[in-house]
Amino acid sequence: HGSVTYFRIIGTIGSMFRARPLLVGAEGEVVIDLAEVNRFDPGGLKEWKRLLKSLAAQVPAVTLVDVNESFLAAAGDTLTLARHITVASVLVPYTCLDCGRLSQESESMLTSNWPRNFEDHVCTTCGGTTKNKLSAQALTPLQKASASTPPASAKLISQRDEILSRALTDANVAQAGESATAAVIADDTILGKYKIVRRLSEGGMAEVFLAKQVGIGGFEKPVALKRIQRKLLDTRHLAIDMFLNEAKIAGRLTHPNIVQVLDVGEVGGALYLAMEYVHGKDLRDVIKKLQKSRTPMPLGEACYIVREVAHALHHAYWSMDMAGQRLSVVHRDVSPQNIIMSYEGAVKLCDFGVAMSSVTEHAETMIVGKWLYMSPEATTNGQIDHRSDLFSLGVILYLLCSGYMPFSGKEPREIVAKIRAGQYKSLQEIAPQIPDQLAILVDRLLSPNPDDRPQRGQEVAQELTEIARMCGFESSGPSIANLLDQLFPEHGGGTEKPTTEIVRSLSASLSTATPHSLTPGPVSRSRAAIDVSIAYPEVPGPPSPTPVSVAPGEGSAPRAPVSMPTAVAMSARRTNISAAVPAPTAAPARPSQPSPRPSSRLLTPSTPPPNRSMMPRENTPKPEKVSISLGTVLLIAAIAIVLGVGAYVLIQPNW
Repeated sequence: HGSVTYFRIIGTIGSMFRARPLLVGAEGEVVIDLAEVNRFDPGGLKEWKRLLKSLAAQVPAVTLVDVNESFLAAAGDTLTLARHITVASVLVPYTCLDCGRLSQESESMLTSNWPRNFEDHVCTTCGGTTKNKLSAQALTPLQKASASTPPASAKLISQRDEILSRALTDANVAQAGESATAAVIADDTILGKYKIVRRLSEGGMAEVFLAKQVGIGGFEKPVALKRIQRKLLDTRHLAIDMFLNEAKIAGRLTHPNIVQVLDVGEVGGALYLAMEYVHGKDLRDVIKKLQKSRTPMPLGEACYIVREVAHALHHAYWSMDMAGQRLSVVHRDVSPQNIIMSYEGAVKLCDFGVAMSSVTEHAETMIVGKWLYMSPEATTNGQIDHRSDLFSLGVILYLLCSGYMPFSGKEPREIVAKIRAGQYKSLQEIAPQIPDQLAILVDRLLSPNPDDRPQRGQEVAQELTEIARMCGFESSGPSIANLLDQLFPEHGGGTEKPTTEIVRSLSASLSTATPHSLTPGPVSRSRAAIDVSIAYPEVPGPPSPTPVSVAPGEGSAPRAPVSMPTAVAMSARRTNISAAVPAPTAAPARPSQPSPRPSSRLLTPSTPPPNRSMMPRENTPKPEKVSISLGTVLLIAAIAIVLGVGAYVLIQPNW
């Protein structure tokens, strides 16, 4: 794969293990994945050392990934064979203190800190705490391991699930007596009635393509095509169930704020799902770009995004199928990455893979979703309904309005405890300029008791509409389109703007007569045509002794709690412009009637030209009108007929 050769060893490394096949295929840097090595026998130690010793002399770098507990001693011995042999990660066993469930987690070893300490995890079954059972002595052989991995190898390790998927697909096709290369090319060109345009994304279980549905007469329709390999998932039934569950549930939903599922089928052993193609960005990308450019999210756009998702959730739960049965769909994974915003300003909810509804045969008993957006009842694996989705929506609204996550902590158990207790800083504690009505709505959405939350998504949407109207927020699809156009100009064929250029372009329509600055300034309480916006800080939780970053980078340090800088956004020409402004001394007087706009953008004289139709005419004699009655017309017509008949009779010689 590029300049790196990737091996994944499956089964037992014992007396039958041979190094020659790996030595023949190794080129460039080498990554050896041991995640599926279930046993290491001493009989295979000699051949294993021969393999690594030969590789170390043949290639520039060797990296071992997910070394099993039983293999740690042998892996440690191999580190003395050469300097450029690295152990990137180990599989650490964990046990849940509440339900006793056993699990394994891949933990990075690329650190200079020693002894290596592993943090506790949250059990996906009961929500309890899992403790690692790996002793410090077991890791001692790895103490001499390198603390870094070559960049090319590190990139491949992050993509190994996709690489394995393609490798196993090729192997299955070759086993059936077909050409693996030809099969892959055919799949990438035509999949049933769909023609692949390009790959949009890849995951461990599925690929998503931009494709065209083709038909007779030159018919073409762009679609997003999700494809999953049945042969790859013969032993992973949960993935297939999730795939078909999304098709079954989302296929029954038809709403402008929900990504439509158009078709599901199977071609050549591959399951595919055809969905509406939305040309845009997900909300997670938008939030990251705003943080990078230090540009605030105007409250009008925040209210609009959440309002549109609330419409989608209301339809999903309360809509009826053709038999008159309520669908009762609960999404269970409402989060920024599942909210897509198109470049035309549409907001759509997607990915119903873990949703449950009245059409599903049984609800999945496993805890699903993302911890930071889970409702209290979802963390306990209890009974949930649509109000759980509204809680997740409240977390998103809190994040968009303040730039912080309401619930944060050093470990998942601490986050879950805060969610269950409803422990978070009030929105107005972080940003006092947030309107009271909006802060009250957020508090209701984040209530630990589902009965205290809004009971319908439509109720949330109506309240946000009223808040935007009362506060004068610019809340519309065109404002979303403008925001995306400023943040991602490359979609229109241009080049991406640097951070300072984005801020400058967002401020371009602000009148030069208005004093403003992009540095923190005093907050204006005046509501004269001012939309309040909050600049995104670099930390997700409210100011606390240990804030945690929303999207932390490696080695990033948390910021110390500081007073929240304030920015305000002025609406000008339907564009939200963000800038900090001092409080005005007096609001400008508004005219009782709006000034008339010129009819032409090319000619705008101060004195309009005279209206010729309204000027007096010269005293010239007017012709008199002549009127003829109907009887006169009929008499003339009768005389003409008689004369015509008489003339005809006279010219006939026989008459």
